[in-house]
Amino acid sequence: AFHFAASKQIVIVMGAGNSAVRQGGYSGDSETTIVVGASLLNDQRWEETRAVPGLTVTQGSDYGARLTVMAPMDNLVVCVPHEERFYSIDDGPMGSNHEKFEGAYRVELIGATSLAAPIVTSLVALVQSVRPDLSAKAVVDIVKRGCEDMGEKGYDEFTGYGRVNFSKTLKLAKERSL
Repeated sequence: AFHFAASKQIVIVMGAGNSAVRQGGYSGDSETTIVVGASLLNDQRWEETRAVPGLTVTQGSDYGARLTVMAPMDNLVVCVPHEERFYSIDDGPMGSNHEKFEGAYRVELIGATSLAAPIVTSLVALVQSVRPDLSAKAVVDIVKRGCEDMGEKGYDEFTGYGRVNFSKTLKLAKERSL
């Protein structure tokens, strides 16, 4: 599927994962696939440790040689759809849990790489709307070059090419010659 998408000049954007671990590989090639990590608004890679009943859990943006870019994701307001059946369980992996059901959805401040990826997807769509003549490889290159560096100077496996910058990226797209 990734090879077919690349052959049709489609840019694939995917979240890096939320286990705060080094990932060895992702599907697709680095020329037409963007792997998105999650950053905080202060330009730090997202990682946090939470206490849950019976254990401590570390979550955060996965990293590695295929990480491409970062996008801020903390405190995004999302509507989380739910059904009453999701609020009561007797034999879950964390044991019994019974919460009050308060309607078909709830609004929360949350974030993870699955919320950072749509931000980058929207940037890719904007680049393609400004320059529909560009190949998938050229779009990915422009997104990489439009980033604001984070972490170690230049590319690094913890923050990729850095945090996406919409203004800089769109300017690069407009100025790019074929």
